[in-house]
Amino acid sequence: MRGLLTTGVALAALIVPGTGWAQDADAGAEAAPPPRSVTGDMPPPMPSDMPITQEQIDASLPPVQATASPPGGGQVYTPDDFARFAPRSALDMLNQVPGFDIITGDQGRGLGQASDNVIINGERVASKSENLFDVLQRIPASRVDRIEIVDGATLGIPGLSGQVANVFTRGGAVSGRYEWRGVWRPKYARTSYAAGEVSISGSTPTLEWRLAATHNIGRGGAGGNRGTTVTDGAGTVTALYPDVLIQFVGEYPRLSGTLKWDGPGSMVASFNANYSRTYTDFSFDEDRDLVTGADFFRDLDDRTRGDAYEIGGESILPSDQGG
Repeated sequence: MRGLLTTGVALAALIVPGTGWAQDADAGAEAAPPPRSVTGDMPPPMPSDMPITQEQIDASLPPVQATASPPGGGQVYTPDDFARFAPRSALDMLNQVPGFDIITGDQGRGLGQASDNVIINGERVASKSENLFDVLQRIPASRVDRIEIVDGATLGIPGLSGQVANVFTRGGAVSGRYEWRGVWRPKYARTSYAAGEVSISGSTPTLEWRLAATHNIGRGGAGGNRGTTVTDGAGTVTALYPDVLIQFVGEYPRLSGTLKWDGPGSMVASFNANYSRTYTDFSFDEDRDLVTGADFFRDLDDRTRGDAYEIGGESILPSDQGG
């Protein structure tokens, strides 16, 4: 905005005659205020003719500062520390924690996501087929109580080491989120309007549950080749390629749910289930016009249909009951 005002003054100086400015000065006109200085605490404005992205806005804001330290050492971040970034999910919050990167690894038998460096309410993500990023994205920012960055060795959870984020959520009313994704590619790939996810979650003092309906898609395509020729060793044209069209269409709907129960004492039990379908279609159409002989036409179609499901759970018993 300041750049626009400065430009306007410069244009006025070119248009108005010099004598007119002299008369105004003689009339005792007040001098223009000095230009506003820009310090290191106030980044300069972005050019008005360039789009401003969310990444640029985030980069212009100061980094998040921890507000406290957990008893075992580390840093604690509360929702107020992330308010200026307007996060929508726990994943958005973790992405703003300075010096922390989410790491996912191999799954251990009976340990859920054994190598992930993020846990929720002091426990691993129970489902072995659930993506950690998807789980964090389904937790609304309004339900995050705090995030603790601690040394994994201090948590007493087998397989955890190094820097670990412990996301604590609060109970309350039912909440949900949705995401829509459209895919459009020019020329050859088919358009998709149905990708996205809808999730809903809630909790009581002893129960915590989450349901999600996800629809992922895959799109691909290639074509053209018009005018391509095939020649023999003598350089004589033997065939022409009028056109080639290759397309891939994939649809991957999925339903998933988790349930956690905090029993008496230190007993905790969790249950998870999901069901998914796979629909893929691949086609390869190709024309070949021979100079002599019969022409060729290739029509290759490959179709895949399948489904998968998972049902799992785990329980943590008090040590006096056999662990």
